[in-house]
Amino acid sequence: YLSSTIQKITLILKEDEDGNGPLSMAAIAALESVLTSADMSCLEEKDLVSLGKSFSFISRVVLGEEEETVDDKSDNLDEWKTACARVIGAVIALGLCQEKEDDDALTESCKRMKTLATSLLPEILASATSPPKDSSKSNSIRYEWAVLAGACANGTSRVSQKIVSELISGIIAALRSSQADQGAPAMVLAYLIRRGGPNVSVAFHGMSPPEPTPFDIINEMCKPLQLGSSEEKMDSEGNMVGRQLQVGMSLLQLPASRAKDEKVANDAIKRAKSILPFLVPAYERSSAASSCGGLAQFVDQILPPLSEWDEVK
Repeated sequence: YLSSTIQKITLILKEDEDGNGPLSMAAIAALESVLTSADMSCLEEKDLVSLGKSFSFISRVVLGEEEETVDDKSDNLDEWKTACARVIGAVIALGLCQEKEDDDALTESCKRMKTLATSLLPEILASATSPPKDSSKSNSIRYEWAVLAGACANGTSRVSQKIVSELISGIIAALRSSQADQGAPAMVLAYLIRRGGPNVSVAFHGMSPPEPTPFDIINEMCKPLQLGSSEEKMDSEGNMVGRQLQVGMSLLQLPASRAKDEKVANDAIKRAKSILPFLVPAYERSSAASSCGGLAQFVDQILPPLSEWDEVK
């Protein structure tokens, strides 16, 4: 029965690739239902091939790579793309649930779903954390965000950990770059906190080294935007370390030295203000207790502020 259902769904999607008609909408909704409720571990080869082709087409719809045949403002188009985003989210959730399983213990269909998910996720993340392709649509719906939210909501805690870890790394990389818009990955994270279920905030506050952690984002924002080569140094592991003043009375700055750092400090604060509003939702969850404790301990060391960089922190 499952094989017959999949073949019928994929055939409809193949024959009606213009999409967003009633039959395609019914087929895409049925496909989401199959992915989230049926046992996908015993699919036949022909079903996996058909699904792979359909997922490829659906992902192109989500990423805006398929030519649109109706007006951009059409409610049908929005409904169609949202339904496609839910399907790709379900695929990623299903595939990533297998990520740490022993491959020898997985059926062939589970291995294929895992491969599909791991190939789709980087594309979705890259698109989600980039500015809209059409700058005139900056306020339009980001269907890639809906994919990630659906994956987190439908998947296990492992799925949320994988996605959140990638987003934290993306936020840190953006802060270290010279790109104009450094807030895109943080905007995605804020969306997932609101729409991706409870596992997202738990994953965010549960990150620990060697994985990037929320505190790594705070530390990155406490660094000057521009580092001269004479101010750069390497840590014991060979990683570049930014110029960050330590806390303590010995680092008390006199007015002249504080004025010298004022512009750089103001630039750092301006950058932080473009990121922090998107991180605040994560700290409004009950799972934030441990992170808030660490932040309070960090701030307690620099009260009252004795330098320009104490004020930044």
